[in-house]
Amino acid sequence: MNKVEFEFIKKNKRWSIKFADIYSKYFFIIFPFTLVIVGYSATIAGFKNNVTTLKFTAIIILSLGIFLTAFVIKRLYQNQVFSCIEINNLTKEKVKKALKNAGMKNMKYYQLGYFVATTGVSWFSWGEQITVIIDNHKLLINSRPTGSLLTFQPITIFKDKQNIRNFIKELEIQ
Repeated sequence: MNKVEFEFIKKNKRWSIKFADIYSKYFFIIFPFTLVIVGYSATIAGFKNNVTTLKFTAIIILSLGIFLTAFVIKRLYQNQVFSCIEINNLTKEKVKKALKNAGMKNMKYYQLGYFVATTGVSWFSWGEQITVIIDNHKLLINSRPTGSLLTFQPITIFKDKQNIRNFIKELEIQ
């Protein structure tokens, strides 16, 4: 992260969107959206030809596609934004200790004023990157999936929220 991106995050409380994000994360939205298109087409055909079994099946596929599309869009958005938390007496040492106690690995502090740490692999995630920005008495925190060199994971099933909760809980104990 360079100084321009760092200032962008502090101002807008979200990551900037890069071209790499489009093909590595947002491309994933095509799959549930395809279910919406197939379900919609089948629903139209079912009503047009008055085929009851096709109507029923198509409505289920359409509903599932709409649900998955909305879910993926929401999760992709949540991976982009930072949570803003106000904490009194916030220091770099407290943040470092809380990250360590929350089970984060590979912690690194950058001179611009932010930490980056990673989590291990679990049943629901192939790894997360936790970014913590200290901004006076405010704390900006984001958890987003990273995967590994051979794996690809654009979203998690709420693992990022759990990482943030664990970190905040450890920070409040201090």
